[in-house]
Amino acid sequence: MLTFGFIIPTLWLFPGVVAFFVWEMQGNWKLFRANRPPRLRPVVVGRRGEHMLQLLKPGFHTGTIPKLFAHLRYAERNAYHSGNWRSARTYRLALREAARSVQIFIEREFIVLLKQSKTWPDPPINFAQIVLSCNRIRIQLDHALYAREPLWLAFEEHSGWLIGSIQEPGWSRHLVPEQREVMTTALAGLYKLAGVDLIREQLTAALAPDTQGYDITDHCLVLRTPSSNGHAIRYHLAERQDWLLRPPTFDGDQEARLPALETEQLFFSQIPITWEHWVSCWQVDAAGKGHPRLFPPGVSLLPGAATASAASAAAAGTVVAQF
Repeated sequence: MLTFGFIIPTLWLFPGVVAFFVWEMQGNWKLFRANRPPRLRPVVVGRRGEHMLQLLKPGFHTGTIPKLFAHLRYAERNAYHSGNWRSARTYRLALREAARSVQIFIEREFIVLLKQSKTWPDPPINFAQIVLSCNRIRIQLDHALYAREPLWLAFEEHSGWLIGSIQEPGWSRHLVPEQREVMTTALAGLYKLAGVDLIREQLTAALAPDTQGYDITDHCLVLRTPSSNGHAIRYHLAERQDWLLRPPTFDGDQEARLPALETEQLFFSQIPITWEHWVSCWQVDAAGKGHPRLFPPGVSLLPGAATASAASAAAAGTVVAQF
């Protein structure tokens, strides 16, 4: 009875089930590709549907991490007097969950790509830890061959902008040109999926060599150069839809002697990366034909040979959680 009631019908229907499954998967993949946006755009990182900027930017429906730190500080102050640490432990657990969400995003969208690359040599890099603060997420990535030279990747919210950077180059100093191309492509995809607006390495490469420093506000990029005679040169970032950004002079008029900057030189968000182009780079790599260049030579996402670290300092007085 078991043979005629179960085994024979199963063997008879199994090929049809497999064929239906393959057909369904092909149809779903074609539907996914048809509805996929042509360019890489931000994806959900947090468990509550937040993008990377929404995790860090304070707001009514955003700012998950700074809100958790604020609640944690309040709960710990009360716990010192009452001796009840349950609420503080709850908020610390919520911070660990936020860090875990970022870790999954980094592993899925960055580390896995490097592990699958035929141009990237073994051993691959590994995730080490995440350090959260109120407006910054720092990720430590280790390389087995350079255990004492970790690379620190950072995402920070500054005046409403999401800024990406490599705070400590670490083992990336030892990469050969082909490996730097793989790293650049992986970083570019990660930054696009995170919704990064500005990259410090790109800004450093785009600004004049005599630039003494810069600051980013909600509306302006402020530069200080020897030629400005002590005055700050302001580029209005609200005009980023224009091809060129020209700073006004100190009396409000335009002046030709002040440098004009292309928006694609400053804004990583203005550089279009299509899914087709980005995927084709990895397909060529998987075929063992090397890794093609994703960007023209003028775009730089990695620190230069003369740069010891990215131009970013740890925020003084912020609460930090290490996981």
